[in-house]
Amino acid sequence: MHADAAPLRVMVVDDHALVRAAICQAIRSPGIEVVAEAATAAATLEMAPDVAPDVLLLDLGLPDGSGLQVIRELHDRLPRTQVIVLTVSTSPRDIHDALRAGAAGYLTKDLDPAALFRAIDGVRHGQLAMSRTIAADAIRELRDDWARARNGTGDCLTVREEEVRRLMADGLTDRQIATRLGISRRTAEAHVGHILHKLGARNRAQAVSRHAAG
Repeated sequence: MHADAAPLRVMVVDDHALVRAAICQAIRSPGIEVVAEAATAAATLEMAPDVAPDVLLLDLGLPDGSGLQVIRELHDRLPRTQVIVLTVSTSPRDIHDALRAGAAGYLTKDLDPAALFRAIDGVRHGQLAMSRTIAADAIRELRDDWARARNGTGDCLTVREEEVRRLMADGLTDRQIATRLGISRRTAEAHVGHILHKLGARNRAQAVSRHAAG
């Protein structure tokens, strides 16, 4: 950072106080100032317009709503604020949905503190706050969406959702699916929800049978 450059003003949103404290400790420096913290979607939407941070670090899983909705609402209200997701999920669908909602980056909580700091600090230089692996997943998901749109099969399942559906057909629970795929239980539950919605099914058995019949 140049000596005369203003610090990057960052707001941290996570429902776990210890996690917020760790994030703030990792990124605080002469070049980065933590200007606000929030634990819920409601608090974020109330505080962020007043604070108008340069960067808003946002967990997707909030106790009173989805981080995706927060991104959508703040995208229009705070066009200069760059919302960067900081979450446990590495699901290509979550990455894709976050970027479509208006997120400027996507980071995972397994980053070491130094890497997290570099990612946030790099925003001022126009760098992408996203690992190469996550960027590749996002591109693959976009490519799948384009293929489905071109083929007129917009409601078909993504590659990851098809993996989950097969495990559902084997009788695995959400927790077992999460363990098998190396994802969080919350992400597994989200995939199951997407599958039920896309297939117009009321339950897991109906989703499995309908997709098999299709």
